Amino acid sequence: YSRRWNLRLYGKKETPGENIREEIMKLFVALAPEDKEKLGFLVDTVHRVGVVRDNSTRPVIIQFTMRAFRNKIWKVSRDNNTLKEK
Repeated sequence: YSRRWNLRLYGKKETPGENIREEIMKLFVALAPEDKEKLGFLVDTVHRVGVVRDNSTRPVIIQFTMRAFRNKIWKVSRDNNTLKEK
């Protein structure tokens, strides 16, 4: 995976049967509400990495269709407490 097109998210709690794409989309709506209608087109794939293990959370890889949106999410998330709360 190229770092230019992807972000890796650590610490997102994992639940059985989760829809990680839907959860990430909700998170992005909180970070960038002005892009709510375009999120389905701006986010390509979302999935967890690695094998499920007890007492640990797997990182989430988020692949974007536009680098500009990826950079926007990166910049907004660095200055926002939303990720720390969720």
